[in-house]
Amino acid sequence: MFVHLSPKERIGYVALGAILLSGFGFVAAQKLRRPAAIELHDTNRQPIHIDPGPGVPKAAPAPESRAPESRAQAILVHVAGAVQNPGLVSIPAGSRVYDAIIAAGGPTSEANVDGVNLAAKAIDGTQIYVPTRGSTTAINPMTGGAALVSPKGRKAAKPPPSVMDLNSASAEQLQSLPGVGPTMAQRVADYRSIHGPFAVVDDLLAVPGFGKKRLQQVRPWLTIQ
Repeated sequence: MFVHLSPKERIGYVALGAILLSGFGFVAAQKLRRPAAIELHDTNRQPIHIDPGPGVPKAAPAPESRAPESRAQAILVHVAGAVQNPGLVSIPAGSRVYDAIIAAGGPTSEANVDGVNLAAKAIDGTQIYVPTRGSTTAINPMTGGAALVSPKGRKAAKPPPSVMDLNSASAEQLQSLPGVGPTMAQRVADYRSIHGPFAVVDDLLAVPGFGKKRLQQVRPWLTIQ
């Protein structure tokens, strides 16, 4: 069903449509010309941590960086013989025999410093003996000093002629080691026969009665081949 409009009514509707279209076009143009909103962030605001709730693993905190320790580890040695203050001295790790003697007050006027290897490294838990002039000394290959001569001047046991193989040395040869008598030498040989060759020299600690002190005495003279 069609509605018949008069010419005036048609002109009115057309004019109304033109006005509406102009209005919509003006609004659209204003939106296009409006600048984009700029979002500002507060850089001074502290971050907000949200607890994810129970059952949700939390990220581990970043580890704190620590400066490496600059303190050098100290060692303890026994300086004996012709020194000003014989006894125990504490010196930094890596020090030489010379440093240990100086820490003990230095050599006396009768000291034979040529009988000691001053350039050798001092080893923790060992003795450095400074002989007097004219004394007969046996050189210890560990420190180059006269460790096999007692402080009272009595000559200690004669050291082995050379370094020996722990797994091939006989009981008689083992007796030439410092601090090892016939009983202990036979005990070492019997242990080797029962348990097989030693893997390292420190395995002597498994022999009954063979302690760390005796091990320090014999280690310079033994090797494993």
